[in-house]
Amino acid sequence: MKKYNKSTDQKIKELQEQVDFLKKQAAPKMGRPTLFNSVEIARLERACSLQMKQEDIAYLLGVSRPALEKFVKRNFGKTFYEYRKEKAYRVVFMIKDKQLQVALKGSERMLIHLDERYCGYIPRQNNLIGNVESSKLIITMDQESPVKIEQES
Repeated sequence: MKKYNKSTDQKIKELQEQVDFLKKQAAPKMGRPTLFNSVEIARLERACSLQMKQEDIAYLLGVSRPALEKFVKRNFGKTFYEYRKEKAYRVVFMIKDKQLQVALKGSERMLIHLDERYCGYIPRQNNLIGNVESSKLIITMDQESPVKIEQES
């Protein structure tokens, strides 16, 4: 019986560990590969913030629409539309903030726009219907015909 010294045993053990390590690396992974990595998730978030359609985002990412829906449901616990709406809110808030900054710098048009949009201001408009002033119209209603609109002579 041949005796091995410690250094030989140590070398055999190291070689066996290297072989095992290489076998693990070479072994194919079981199951399906993942469709989304961190770069793809960032692209998904960006596309959702731009309010792109689900079909367009799926095409951009190279997956089917149902695969995209399942991925969002599995990883974020929401439907695709809920996820997209959540991501789009950030952009809406950024736009509103920028509008307010522009208005506060003295833009009269932006001040009027924000006043109409958020404060309920209704600008005075010409009372025109087509080329006829509304003050010269006679509107009558009876039971035979629901509404008659005639121009005053």
